Amino acid sequence: VLFRSAKSAVYSRERTPRFMPAEVLHDAIADVTGAASSTRAVLDPTLVSELLEVSGQRQDFEGSLAQSLFLVTSASLQAQLDRMQQVTLEQLTLRALARRPRPDELALEPASREEFEDLVWALLTSSEFCYVE
Repeated sequence: VLFRSAKSAVYSRERTPRFMPAEVLHDAIADVTGAASSTRAVLDPTLVSELLEVSGQRQDFEGSLAQSLFLVTSASLQAQLDRMQQVTLEQLTLRALARRPRPDELALEPASREEFEDLVWALLTSSEFCYVE
């Protein structure tokens, strides 16, 4: 097909992955860490959050240097991790990636709290978590 309409591209299988919007990422991180509250960023345009401020408040999370540094060094995200109850690898991958761990990932079951936090950081900064197709 030489010419495609914009409408046909929407329904095409050849969709380009993109970073999820900042408010969706905010809520997804809260869901994974168990810090979800009654206030959802996607529903409350007045919500103030460090992630939303870094992302330019209500813009797509584009993976800029500031946003990447936020995911790696954020004190508020670290506080959420500190309060997070340790769960199994299967529960964690279901929360973060909406799938069960693959056989090769089962060997990553964390043995300590530090390994658990490292695994959560790895999942939250993975392209499988941050990108939407």
